[in-house]
Amino acid sequence: MIITEPGLYDIPEDIYHSDPVPGGSLSSSTAKMLLPPSCPAIAKWKREHPAIRDDFEFGSAVHKMVLGKGPQVEVINHEKWNTEIIKAKVEHARANGQIPLKPKDFARAVRMAEAIRQHPTAGPLFAPGTGLPERSIFWRDERTGAWCRAMLDWLSIAPPWKPLIVDLKTISGSSLESVVKQIGNLRYYQQAAFYTTAVEHLTGEPPAFLFVFVDVNPPHLPLVFELQPDDLDQGRARNEEALDVWIACQESGEWPGYSTEVQSAPLPPWTHRQIAMIE
Repeated sequence: MIITEPGLYDIPEDIYHSDPVPGGSLSSSTAKMLLPPSCPAIAKWKREHPAIRDDFEFGSAVHKMVLGKGPQVEVINHEKWNTEIIKAKVEHARANGQIPLKPKDFARAVRMAEAIRQHPTAGPLFAPGTGLPERSIFWRDERTGAWCRAMLDWLSIAPPWKPLIVDLKTISGSSLESVVKQIGNLRYYQQAAFYTTAVEHLTGEPPAFLFVFVDVNPPHLPLVFELQPDDLDQGRARNEEALDVWIACQESGEWPGYSTEVQSAPLPPWTHRQIAMIE
């Protein structure tokens, strides 16, 4: 499948991640990797070598159970995947576009999905008929002309209400402190800004954006979180930087790594406290 026109698309996840835009399009995950503390060389390598990780697959299974869309889950009835026969079953499931899960992880994903459905705020956000699950938006950035793409977990664009994006995240510890830390560490504020830009291009109206975090640990408490406007502005500024780097790398064919100069930086403060305690 080839995408040559901006718009809203209902396409499989694997097609989206293969980047169906001729010449390439910038996604939020690549935009984050183009900038420090990462670098363009890492962004390019990860685009060309997509990784399969158990935690990614588990998160995809939770998404499937909550959103009602996505790859089918295949339970591999062994708690240890340590034999060639079992490994072959796992790879066969992946080759068929399924999400392989251990029985205990499947049961945990079911409990997490149920916790979201029962939550008085998070549950109604994903109610059937209130939004579109896993829709992809492709657009051209007005300033640079670069193609961009975003796959949204949940999009509600029913008039007369303001467009709403809901993004589902798994987390270990859904306290407010844990959520804020993960948003900062994984630069979710940049992702949120990228997605709101996508919907604004689609509808002509700035959307609202909400995160729904659900704890992987019992009792799997959800937490609904909204970014402050200044944080979204910071995300937009970072995305503008990433677009400039993306254009430069595409035009030059060069994807630089870290500095080749000798580097120096002070150790973090906790190191000195640790040394003092030992002494």
